[in-house]
Amino acid sequence: MFVGMPQSNRCSMCTKGAGTCLCAGCKKYFCRKHFNDHHAILVNELEGYVEEINILQDEINRTDPHNGILLQIDEWERTMVEKVTQVAERLRQQIKNPSPKRVEIISKFTEFRTKLRQLKETDDFVEDDLSRLKETIDKFKQDSKELDEILSIKLHIEQTEQIAWDRFIYVEEKSTAAENKQEQQQTTEKNLLEFLSNKEAP
Repeated sequence: MFVGMPQSNRCSMCTKGAGTCLCAGCKKYFCRKHFNDHHAILVNELEGYVEEINILQDEINRTDPHNGILLQIDEWERTMVEKVTQVAERLRQQIKNPSPKRVEIISKFTEFRTKLRQLKETDDFVEDDLSRLKETIDKFKQDSKELDEILSIKLHIEQTEQIAWDRFIYVEEKSTAAENKQEQQQTTEKNLLEFLSNKEAP
């Protein structure tokens, strides 16, 4: 950084002290004290540039379009998962909740079994009672058969292989300045939401 010089050279800052140190950058002579001051000035200037570049880096990070797109993708994913969860839960409840017809038949069947058990315990019945019991049992058999036919359930699932997931959401890169005025990301999640809404309809 510096080179020892003859005493005839004077410090370029104080002009009094001997310029014993030569700055390799500005080619000026300095005394020992002012050479250190001169170096400190250069260090401060360098630190200012470091701080400036750090601020610029923060600005670049904040304005990175990728960050916004990633947030959009996260939101799209959350919306899709929430919609699918809602449809699945509705179907579970639909399966778990018995139909009014089934509730009615089970109630009558339970009541009949209780009366039949009481009749057996009291041993108080005749032929006509047995005939009526048989008719009632035949009626329950018919109701049970009809109930199976009415409540036949089949789950319809749209196979995921048939859904063009790579077209529901995708990133489109722009190659010219004019195209930057267009949308940076083109998504079709609306189509998927409509698809799921149709599935959700009873």
